[in-house]
Amino acid sequence: DTSTVDSIAAAQSSADAANIRANEAFQAAQTARRVAERGAEMANQNQAALRALNDKIDRMFETISRK
Repeated sequence: DTSTVDSIAAAQSSADAANIRANEAFQAAQTARRVAERGAEMANQNQAALRALNDKIDRMFETISRK
């Protein structure tokens, strides 16, 4: 009957909308993960650069102290 068909159509519409929202949430989570990974990569690069700079400063002080 018509009410059953309408109920099924409404349920399908609700399911479709929920699926769209779930997909949007998944995409947002993927973006957040990529941003976090990029932040971690940048932090690692900064740490390596600071280590290299520290080593260079140490070598400079060694050279100065020998004179």
